[in-house]
Amino acid sequence: MKNIQPSRTAQSVAAHYLLLSYDPNFGKLVPKEAIQPLNWFLSELSGAARASLYLYRIPLLRSYFRWVEQKILPGFSLHIALRKHWIESQVKEAIHSGTGQVVVLGAGFDTLAYRLHKTYPNVNFIELDHIATQQIKLKALERHANMQGNLYLTSADFTQHSLTEILRFMPAFQAELPTIYIAEGLLMYLPEVDVLSMFRQLSTLHKQTCQVVGTAIEPQNNGELTIRGTGKTKIDPSNLGEPLLWGTRSVDLPAFLTICDFQTVFTKYTQDLLSETIPELHDNYSLPKEEYLFIAR
Repeated sequence: MKNIQPSRTAQSVAAHYLLLSYDPNFGKLVPKEAIQPLNWFLSELSGAARASLYLYRIPLLRSYFRWVEQKILPGFSLHIALRKHWIESQVKEAIHSGTGQVVVLGAGFDTLAYRLHKTYPNVNFIELDHIATQQIKLKALERHANMQGNLYLTSADFTQHSLTEILRFMPAFQAELPTIYIAEGLLMYLPEVDVLSMFRQLSTLHKQTCQVVGTAIEPQNNGELTIRGTGKTKIDPSNLGEPLLWGTRSVDLPAFLTICDFQTVFTKYTQDLLSETIPELHDNYSLPKEEYLFIAR
């Protein structure tokens, strides 16, 4: 990601997520409370991301964008929505079980921390992201929102500073609290050594319950890290200046994380989530298989 520009991947994810909110079958996967913040964030951007706010209001153009998506990367918007829906359910379950702190790593333009910090005023919500992306988000929230004292947005560059360094310099962070970390769409952009280091730091930093809910990339048979979905088109994020650097097969993830003292791993694919969430439509859609979700404790 270029230092002076917000993440293009974050912009794309937000735009796709907003597009799905209009869908008659799947729009319910996008919380109504998320739509207004998405509009705030995208309105602070320029180019196609900002234009999508106005273009999506035209039914014919929405149909066109969905058609383009099906040609390039079928099911991507639905994949994003199911991913976020499941992660939010895991965060809420953790909070109801006693988790007192939620840390979102590489938050992008996600709305979860902003929405939940008012619902759970006794829980710390901390977002970490690159300054170029975080400044856009903070500007939008300061302009439109009423943020409470338990929401903290902090700029961070995981390639320049360790997670431990970043968190220990944050007065709001409390290592003694049971904590859940969200690493959605982040780890694949870090070198393997940094992924290992991040998990090792978390196992050292927390003496009480710590868990990570996130996503990882399944390498192709030839070891290539890419997203093909069900179509012939290959999506290469390096063209956006954000190359994929790490991935591991879901069956190998438990062994990978065991060396970092994370003992329990649960993995899930969005195709499975579709079957569980909207079973009557499961057979009609095929979702990208390269990215899966996990919980590590």
